[in-house]
Amino acid sequence: MFSTTREEIAEAVTGTFGGMKIVGYAYRPADFKAGASWPLIDTIERGPGDAFLVSWNVIVVLSADERTAMEQFEDVLPALIAAIEDTDTGYVASAAPVTVTTSAGDLFALSINVRSE
Repeated sequence: MFSTTREEIAEAVTGTFGGMKIVGYAYRPADFKAGASWPLIDTIERGPGDAFLVSWNVIVVLSADERTAMEQFEDVLPALIAAIEDTDTGYVASAAPVTVTTSAGDLFALSINVRSE
């Protein structure tokens, strides 16, 4: 039910955005570094009739250096929003800096909330 949207999002965020090379994956890869991206289902809400509104958090791992990560956040966000919305899989509702927990410690990341039906 959600695999097509997941693949479309991963494909949309693959490329170079704001000077940063990003590789989209359908699921979180076992090993990853700055530039890795994957969608996570956030919520699924019942809509009218048989429709569902699905919220996705698209994670993009940024630099390990906080200042560089925040600069990357600002540089890549506009182009990523355009790329995601160009796929017609949904619209970007919000974005926020987050951290991704790994066994080696937390990594800075960008989380883009995308809503789709």
